[in-house]
Amino acid sequence: EIYTLSLHDALPISPLLLAACTATTEAPAPSVAAPAPTHVTAPTESDREARVQAAHEHLEASDGGKALRAVIDAHGGLQTWFESGALAFDFNYLPEGAPERRMYTRSEVDTWSVRARQTELGDNADAALGWDGQSAWVTPQASAFPAPAAFWATTPYYFVGVPWVLSDPGTTHTLETAVDLPLLDGSTRSVNTIRVTYDPGTGQAPDDYYVVHSDVDTGEMVALRYIVTDPVVRGADSPPPRETILFFSQRQTIVGLVFSGHYDGFYWADGERGDRKSTVDVTNIDVTPAILLEAFADRKSTRLNSSHRYHL
Repeated sequence: EIYTLSLHDALPISPLLLAACTATTEAPAPSVAAPAPTHVTAPTESDREARVQAAHEHLEASDGGKALRAVIDAHGGLQTWFESGALAFDFNYLPEGAPERRMYTRSEVDTWSVRARQTELGDNADAALGWDGQSAWVTPQASAFPAPAAFWATTPYYFVGVPWVLSDPGTTHTLETAVDLPLLDGSTRSVNTIRVTYDPGTGQAPDDYYVVHSDVDTGEMVALRYIVTDPVVRGADSPPPRETILFFSQRQTIVGLVFSGHYDGFYWADGERGDRKSTVDVTNIDVTPAILLEAFADRKSTRLNSSHRYHL
């Protein structure tokens, strides 16, 4: 049985902008014959050039955008990113002290439209969830994953997709003071500080933000700070949101794109690293156009909205 969760006017901007809604259950949707299989393919050259040009113009409009473009270029550039067509990877998210909230999945994502599918790689091999461009869905039941499908369907992709996805429409980029960032091995590294915020009305949580720390000389992304503000994702009775910092390591280059294979997550406050929050391993990264479009949606579904809460 497939469950779908509709999100109205959702934009492919940030996983932190996707939110669940109030719980209701409707009658099963009628079966519809599946269309002939088609594959995700890279966009046409003219479409890709137009999108890259628009993104570059957006970035070049501010000092922060120019700094972020340097980071993107150091990781392979937008042209190569949009040539990829589809991205697949294993994402093993381990929250500190909460093994029951582990998320270990294989993601397949169309980078052009941000349609996504995840399949469970842990104990529940039949579980899957996804985002078909309009609705999130989960199978075999809504509780198959510890995170709501509407939030988690694209969350791994957006963290794997940093820095490229931070150039999306609706983003604002501010260059802040460069700092010497303390690293996990006790050394420090001189890094640029680029704050990414969202225009009013962008997605479900425009008060979310990201802060990119990149090497001042090479443009390599060293760390990412972020905050979750959406009360629907966090829970209405949650305490004030706390900032998180992810330290990136285990770089690997695949078809010209530079990915990080390991993230160490910590709470962050007043310029200092706090307690460990999570560990993430990203493995088996594959850039390919050969993903069936029909993999992103099922034609038989029971529609409901989610009342799950997931605290990052």
